[in-house]
Amino acid sequence: IEASLTVRRVRFFSNIARRGGAIGWAATGDARSLVIEASVFEQNRAQHPDAADATMGGALWTNGVSGAGARISDTLFVDNRAESALASDFIRSGAAELGTEGSGSTVTVERTRFIGNSVEATGSGSFVTAGALNGFFQGSTVRFEDVEVQGSLLLAGTPFGAAGAVLAFFNSAQGHIDRLRVVDNAATVPVEQVLLSAQSASFVLLRDTLVAQGGIGMVVASATDALVLLSQVTPTGHTGIALEL
Repeated sequence: IEASLTVRRVRFFSNIARRGGAIGWAATGDARSLVIEASVFEQNRAQHPDAADATMGGALWTNGVSGAGARISDTLFVDNRAESALASDFIRSGAAELGTEGSGSTVTVERTRFIGNSVEATGSGSFVTAGALNGFFQGSTVRFEDVEVQGSLLLAGTPFGAAGAVLAFFNSAQGHIDRLRVVDNAATVPVEQVLLSAQSASFVLLRDTLVAQGGIGMVVASATDALVLLSQVTPTGHTGIALEL
């Protein structure tokens, strides 16, 4: 969909697409927006039957460009999957792929749960990452508040990055993440549950966050021209937080 879209109190069940099993949204400009409120995405699939397109976003794929905004609130993503049988593929974001390009775009996720989502690669030499959520934010303003990522899985394939969520900020993006709960996300081999990356003059504030059980904790990667602030971040039941500077 390349227009504004508002979704309220809708259940998306057992839909299939190459990217964004239930919704694929891309839009450009300040007048375009995606709003999802009080909805459920359940058992949707992003599948990769051929090499024409990448597999991502088992339930949702977004790309806001040059001022377009996406807001998700009071919504549940449960048992969605991104999967591919192609060799040497790269599959990610079992539930949601949230992307921005250019400057001025916004992404807000509030009071939303990602439960039991997965990424699976059955082709030889394939990589998997972001069992629930992958965010790739360029020059945008991003806010996460009261978000839970739980029980995500990276199945088969070679894990490349976090089992639960990957949040990457580029080109002076601004991120504020409050009350994130990441619990019991895992892969076939040990990987972190969360990868938080800040590059090219971006700023990220992560507050009041819990990372528990499951994988080996959180990796925070920051370039020398970026800034990541951690406040009241609690890792339990694994090896803690790794910093890559």
